[in-house]
Amino acid sequence: MYDLCLKKIFIKVRTSVRRLIIVRYMAKTLVRKATEATLKREVKDMRKVLADRLFELRTNADLSQARLAEIAGVDRKTINRIENGHFSPALDTIVRLSVALGIAPSTLLAN
Repeated sequence: MYDLCLKKIFIKVRTSVRRLIIVRYMAKTLVRKATEATLKREVKDMRKVLADRLFELRTNADLSQARLAEIAGVDRKTINRIENGHFSPALDTIVRLSVALGIAPSTLLAN
């Protein structure tokens, strides 16, 4: 009797472990595929947010692209590429632009 109970418990535990392994494997696979599939879209969306926000803040400050570039110490073409969504700026460029506009870098990246 005791031997039979142990076998049943072992089978239940083994089955539970198998289920757990399968669930963990499926979760890893789903997360990886979802991340790979959406990564480009996320970057493109964030680029659009940054472009719109930079344009809005620059025009509110009544600055031209050339003047903002001069104040921030970057090329005017860089400002143009960012505002058109063709370029993802480096962190130091984002910081330079936010300092030139008198805002926090997080404000520049906010929706």
